[in-house]
Amino acid sequence: MKALTAVAMMAMLVAFGITGAQATDKTAKLTDPATSGQSKSAPFGAVEKASIPAAIGRTGLSKVELERIRGSVRDQIQAMSARDAAGAYALLTPLIQDYYKDSKAFLQVLTTQLKPLSNAKSFSFTDVSREDTDALQSVTITDDQGREWNAQFRLQRQGDGTWAIAGCLLEPVNGHQV
Repeated sequence: MKALTAVAMMAMLVAFGITGAQATDKTAKLTDPATSGQSKSAPFGAVEKASIPAAIGRTGLSKVELERIRGSVRDQIQAMSARDAAGAYALLTPLIQDYYKDSKAFLQVLTTQLKPLSNAKSFSFTDVSREDTDALQSVTITDDQGREWNAQFRLQRQGDGTWAIAGCLLEPVNGHQV
């Protein structure tokens, strides 16, 4: 069976179990392009690698909006890999949050259906595009087994200007199976 996992965010964000205190004890340094290369502390596990600069002009997104989008995805991947269920749940759109009711139910789906995201060791941003009012951010993820995955996060702008995760499609690179 050709391996392709297409999971709307209603089945995307899986992978938790470590408490917030445990996650803060395990930190790694990474470079954050939003802060001009300054290092910042992040949950151990998913470290951002060099990303491809986005072609901002063709998307209609400003540099600030692009960094907000990437910031939401970055925080989501890092929360999932740190098994911070509450942190990952907080980054979802209200509709997706209502579907799961709480972070524990969301964690259940993540740990059973989206292991590559919950076991992410590194990631890099690739392309960004627009579809109506949504943004689609592509990310290459390397899991704890060294396998690579293409993830496409769908984000929706919220009333306060933040971008929340509304879904994710996950597909293996090079024929890996899920």
